[in-house]
Amino acid sequence: NPASNQLTIISQQFSIKTIEVRNVLGQMVIHQQINNSTNHSITLDVSQLAPQIYLLKATDDKGMQHSIKFVKE
Repeated sequence: NPASNQLTIISQQFSIKTIEVRNVLGQMVIHQQINNSTNHSITLDVSQLAPQIYLLKATDDKGMQHSIKFVKE
């Protein structure tokens, strides 16, 4: 899933509470708290990130963590 300017995260199974994005060195480049308790879709602005692979970690309303990798073009 390459992303250029925006990355949309959609979950129909859980409500997203926090988003963290880390670069290949493990440095956190985005940390976002989500205030809407029923939010199942989040759009992140990734336009300022350097082109590389990133790890995105979403924490849900039950404290479970869900991770995916994405490529910033």
